[in-house]
Amino acid sequence: MDEPQRVAEERGVGKRKGIVVTGDDIDILAFVNDYRLLNIDQVAALTGRTYTRIHRRLKGLFDAGYLKRRARPQKKDVYHIGRPAVSLLLSHGRISDDDAERRRREHELKPETLDHEMMLADVHVALELAGRNGPVQLSSWREGKEISDTFDGVGFEQRKVTIEPDAFFQLKDGSGNHRSFLLEADRSTMPTQPRAGSRRFRDKIERYCAFITTGRAFARYGVSSIRIFTLTLTALRRDNLCADTEAYLVENNLANLRKYFLFGGLSDVSFANPAVASDPLLHRPGSSKLFPLFPALAERGESA
Repeated sequence: MDEPQRVAEERGVGKRKGIVVTGDDIDILAFVNDYRLLNIDQVAALTGRTYTRIHRRLKGLFDAGYLKRRARPQKKDVYHIGRPAVSLLLSHGRISDDDAERRRREHELKPETLDHEMMLADVHVALELAGRNGPVQLSSWREGKEISDTFDGVGFEQRKVTIEPDAFFQLKDGSGNHRSFLLEADRSTMPTQPRAGSRRFRDKIERYCAFITTGRAFARYGVSSIRIFTLTLTALRRDNLCADTEAYLVENNLANLRKYFLFGGLSDVSFANPAVASDPLLHRPGSSKLFPLFPALAERGESA
């Protein structure tokens, strides 16, 4: 038994309202803490345990206050970490003091953003699971204000340009090659119109183009290359955004930036696909081919 666990048990940590927290429960709490939000299907997939067993343990951890739960109409409940679990994970050495402080300061979840947060969790879990059995592993995942950036743009009415991606993540293959991504989780089902007055997504593309052409993207994250990966709810929305991006790039003589933009539908990201990062599933402006997140070395024309 390691020292943090021994001390925790001597102090009675892990016993609350009739439940004795097991090592398996600690794993569940650690996953929920790391991913911020998880539903029962995601917890079952991450732990490799049966739905029935996970349901029983999640209920016990919720009843004891280690987990909080948010209901969603006609969808699976969402679990997030409770304050007692933060102390428990800290005592067991599963999180750092900084991690514990960050979780304690997190604001309550907002109902209007919950579906968006779960969309991010879907991508995060799918990439993690794919890496366990596939050729490409998820090596880094970050969210929040720490990945946003404000920089001096070129050709903008306002001197300062801000980007606020939903996530920054990195993938690596067995040879240690890396590729970096900024994730945009788009939940709109409305088709875009390439005209003035209907340019919300085009504004993002314009800003990301400035982010790349100024070199700020590479300096900000310390990488030699990066991809902007936009994930949509539907295939129609995916195709519309990809076509609109192509129109913007052509209109502004930026066709050389096509390779930096990838588009996929949520149905393309599956827990069951161990090669979700290496299969050609994604669309790119100006091409009828499909592309993987992480192409084989022979297919890469530039460093990752």
